[in-house]
Amino acid sequence: MDARTLSKRLKPSKRLKVTNILKDYRAAAGLNDPLFSSRSLVPDVAAVPLPSEEPSEELTRVLNLLTACRSGKLGSHVFDCAGCQRTLVGLNRCTNRHCPACSHARREAWQTSVSRWAPRCSYWHIVFTLPHDFNPLLKANEAVLFRLFGTCCSQVLLRIATRELHFQPGLISALHTWGQRMNYHVHQHIILTAGGLSLDGERWMQLMHDHPALQAQALADQLRTTFVRRLRSRLKQGKLVWPEDELGMSQEAFFEGLSGKPWMASSQPPSLETDQASNRVEGIVHYLAAYVSGTAIGNGRIIEDDGQFVRFEFKDYRTGKLAVEKLTGVEFTRRFCQHVWPKSIRKVRYGGLFAARGRIGRMERCNQLISQVELASAEHLQTGKAPATSEFEGDTDTSDEIEAAPTMTGACCRYGTVHQSHWA
Repeated sequence: MDARTLSKRLKPSKRLKVTNILKDYRAAAGLNDPLFSSRSLVPDVAAVPLPSEEPSEELTRVLNLLTACRSGKLGSHVFDCAGCQRTLVGLNRCTNRHCPACSHARREAWQTSVSRWAPRCSYWHIVFTLPHDFNPLLKANEAVLFRLFGTCCSQVLLRIATRELHFQPGLISALHTWGQRMNYHVHQHIILTAGGLSLDGERWMQLMHDHPALQAQALADQLRTTFVRRLRSRLKQGKLVWPEDELGMSQEAFFEGLSGKPWMASSQPPSLETDQASNRVEGIVHYLAAYVSGTAIGNGRIIEDDGQFVRFEFKDYRTGKLAVEKLTGVEFTRRFCQHVWPKSIRKVRYGGLFAARGRIGRMERCNQLISQVELASAEHLQTGKAPATSEFEGDTDTSDEIEAAPTMTGACCRYGTVHQSHWA
């Protein structure tokens, strides 16, 4: 019996909720809070301040919020209809970023906001993954290392674009710490514009779909060099806690064993079919929205909770098929709780052209230049002549110069000559 058939047979008529499972098993997992009260969750001016950002206290606060979501402990609100005099009472939500029930509204709001200003171009989807050897170190220094990992991923891509391709791209990154089975799997999802604004700000430069600088292994090697160098620097400065008991080795032994292990990165270029929905800005923003506002597991994946074991479905990427995972309720709660982050962790980052300061003005300029490139490309398809865009401003349309243009406008980097021609 395959996973899909089993899922249909076990799926209850009433939808199971992750928050109810956490409520049932948190005491058995040793995570109960006897001092819980709605006053501690919704403080007013005279209320006692919330606990500090110590991980154990933050975990308790988040669990209190999640298990109280739409239960009445957070209060309620009343809807009155002026036409029919009907009154409805609604229970308040927790609106916490770890809550599966509150993620839909955040997803829709983020998607609508980004779609307004994101440039109308193609996008790459890139994923950076940290080796699991770092897991004990990450858990002991989440706030510092999550920030460092996100910074390194963004700077690797921005450095390649500015130094080797000579343009500034835009990127949005979303941090994840979970896999499909809620295991600890730290990785970063990034969408990167397939091109960017030239360093002089006068033209939009396209990025080739098969450029070697953005191949998976090249990106993984650069991330390893950057991340390990900065990690060593922070250890030397005493900014990190070294969990020698969990790692079972010294720092030098750890880095020596890590040097021979491969790092993983995934690089998916935009489709060559420009009219595909997944290639347009709406499609890629909709795709990334699930990563931006998603949680370790959603309510729709829960199949069964029999009071002792919890079954949920997951996608096995080795086979590409759905499978079913069976965990005890305590283990389910433990896995979920290891993905509750400190409040200081930023899940979403914007870099390059998408940096907040001056973003609206840059986007207007980019869309204007992208429209010029698209118009020139359309004229090229109709007439067969090379487009006289800002990349080749001042060139005449003689056949000799048209043939020489790709080489003349190429930029040399460590991968060879990079042709910036957008009609190639």
